[in-house]
Amino acid sequence: MTFPKAEKGIKKIYFSLFVLMIGSFLEAVAAALSVVGYYIYDDLPETNIMVMQIVVVSVALISLFMVGIGFMMTFFGIRKAAVEDENFKVAKYSIIFSVIIQAAGIIWAANPAVVAITNLLTTVTFFLSVAYIILGIRSLAGKLGCEELDKRGEVLYNAVSVLFAFMTIADVATLIFTDTSAAIIASYLQVAGSIMTVVQLVLLLSYLKRAKKMFAEN
Repeated sequence: MTFPKAEKGIKKIYFSLFVLMIGSFLEAVAAALSVVGYYIYDDLPETNIMVMQIVVVSVALISLFMVGIGFMMTFFGIRKAAVEDENFKVAKYSIIFSVIIQAAGIIWAANPAVVAITNLLTTVTFFLSVAYIILGIRSLAGKLGCEELDKRGEVLYNAVSVLFAFMTIADVATLIFTDTSAAIIASYLQVAGSIMTVVQLVLLLSYLKRAKKMFAEN
């Protein structure tokens, strides 16, 4: 039994994760610079403030571009894999909804409440895409009799669920807290949430590497 389309799709997803990791890392950097800027704002001359704002916006835009490219590459990989396993179809629709939600966040970027809501919804759709990629690989591993990869997938699924819970808390905190001191705490949580995204991608990358090996051996 072979799954050539799923194999090609998983390879595409594997390479797309490198792009997503770079984008997510830059997102964390932009968020961290924003927090640092809050504390040193009063001590900086006006020229330096302008430079820092330009740097933060530039890093955020590059991050957005990298994440967009990564999502596009991931979508094409998932679409191919979905031909041979139903779990990947759920992941495919999650990616589509995620892109629509992020586009809405960009359009209404001037509204903090809308941005906070779109961040929360993006976290949910991101989790669903990652979760169903894992479930899809586990399903294929079961069909190919690769019990080790199936068990590793179960552990990874549980780990990703815990990270998702933390990221959700960070997004909800950003949505609820509006006063200055609470907003700073929420910003810290947002930085941590971005780091958690990178951690999820690293874990998924390792799992996809093992999946590629499984297909090569079968």
